[in-house]
This record gives sequence, structure tokens and C-alpha cells, in this order.
Amino acid sequence: MTDDEFTKGFETACQLDDAKNELARVSAYRGTDPIAIDLQRKQIADAQAEVSRLTEALKPPKPPAPEAAQVAPVVVAPAGVPEPLKPLSRGTAQDAAIHEAMREAGYNPLALPKNNPGKPGVKAAMKIALVGKHPAFPKDGTQFVKAWDRLRSLGEIADAG
Repeated sequence: MTDDEFTKGFETACQLDDAKNELARVSAYRGTDPIAIDLQRKQIADAQAEVSRLTEALKPPKPPAPEAAQVAPVVVAPAGVPEPLKPLSRGTAQDAAIHEAMREAGYNPLALPKNNPGKPGVKAAMKIALVGKHPAFPKDGTQFVKAWDRLRSLGEIADAG
């Protein structure tokens, strides 16, 4: 195997890992918005196609079969059986849980209302709804605060106006 072949195989394997992670991330959405669900289905189909393409690209070329020798039958997984997905990271599960809780409560994550002075806001309501009640957030609230801050810094949570 040449250095170029090894490099190309390594890059393809990295792309395959990224595609599988994207498939897992897109599959994690559990919303009820019909438009978002249709978009999710398309994204899942695209991600599955990319995973299949990259998996095929990683297969070594088949050597030519000897003409006189008997070739043993190859057992192939049935079509449509996906490769097992890697488990979601804890951060991805936390992010998805916060987004889902906000949607269920009727909030748009990108247009959150400002807090009234002296009153708890959306963050407090989501913390009450999730901490100790969702497996991604144990009884200690520090994971929730870190996840909230991460989403805000990434721009996935923002105030209206």
C-alpha cells in the first residue's frame, strides 16, 4: 500500500466517522413540528446515503477470481440493515433535551422573551423541567447550566429582538 492510498483511506475513514456522527445527531431530534420532521427525514436519508457511499469507498478492491478454483459464497447483510450507530455524546443529548423542552413549552430557542425583573425566566423554567427528571441532567444542576451556556455561546439559544 502506498502512502497516497493510506492517506486517502484515512481521510475516507474520518469522513465516515463524521457522517455517522451527523446521522446520529440528526436522528436524535424528537420534535413534533411536521415541517421539521420532514426536514429531519431528508437529512437522515442524505446522511445514510453518505455513510453507505463512504463505507463502499473503504472496501478493498476485489482480487480477480482464479478461473479453475471454487469461490466460497460471501455472506452479506440484508439490504437496508444499517451499521450500528455510535452512541450520542452526553453534550449532544443534553442539547437535544433542552431544545425539545423549549419547543414543548412553546418557546422559540432563537427568540426567547426577556425576563421580567424579579421573576424567573425561560432558563429557570427549563432547569425545573429537566434537572432530576431527564437522564441527561442528574439532580445536580451544574450540567444544565453548562449545557445552557454552551448552547448560548454557539448561538443556538438567543434572546428576541
